[in-house]
Amino acid sequence: MVLIFAQPAFSKDPFLEHLWKSNNAYQVGQYLEAKVALMTARSALNFMLWKALERGDITFEKFRSIFDELTDVQFCELREELKDKKVTWSGYLEDAKEKWFGGFEIQIDMDPPEAFLSVYDVSLTVSSDMKDFVSTLTKDKQVKFQGKIKSIQKVLGKLVINIRDVTFLD
Repeated sequence: MVLIFAQPAFSKDPFLEHLWKSNNAYQVGQYLEAKVALMTARSALNFMLWKALERGDITFEKFRSIFDELTDVQFCELREELKDKKVTWSGYLEDAKEKWFGGFEIQIDMDPPEAFLSVYDVSLTVSSDMKDFVSTLTKDKQVKFQGKIKSIQKVLGKLVINIRDVTFLD
């Protein structure tokens, strides 16, 4: 297999630089060097992905559609890589519940309220300190939030994400 792609004459993109190094090493049979450069390229790509999620550049809809296309093996690998990564999204309040051992679970439906047969996709975990704020939330109100992915699960084929360390944004 021959990989051919063009690298810009002057590139400061670490992903492309390491991908280029990997390609060059591969072409001359330096497979270990190619593997190391490819691993470095992957790390650079992961860093760019984490930053895009944190900025809110990757919508929940895009996130969900990517996960829908994965095999179970790919799902498990990406789920582990995304654990503890920060996301910024907005959705619609479905419910807020007091948790048994303190704090609150805020259920967010990422589809608009008028969507047919939609249920919550994201569960936000917040501390008891947020009681006054949680009390002001109203059903179907749009809420913008940022937090870290605690878990990603498929429940009956539906993606459900649990978020911790939540901050509500204007």
